[in-house]
Amino acid sequence: MYAFPVYVIHPILTNDILQISYSNSISYLAEKSMKSVVVTLFLLHCWWFYLFLKLAQRLLTQSAHAAGQAEYEGDSDGEHED
Repeated sequence: MYAFPVYVIHPILTNDILQISYSNSISYLAEKSMKSVVVTLFLLHCWWFYLFLKLAQRLLTQSAHAAGQAEYEGDSDGEHED
């Protein structure tokens, strides 16, 4: 959770990386779109980290079967009660 924001996201957002020469017509659009992709990846990184912590907490406090049963409450497609 530390390395990705510090070594990847911060240099990209602060333009502290090697400057690549673009033509002026696409430079602004390309830079802003790539920065938005990096920010989106960071948000997904945070979400996945939260899900892994939630899973680890449930596995440490419950059995694996009980944790899975609590997460997926619905019936499977093959088990319909008539």
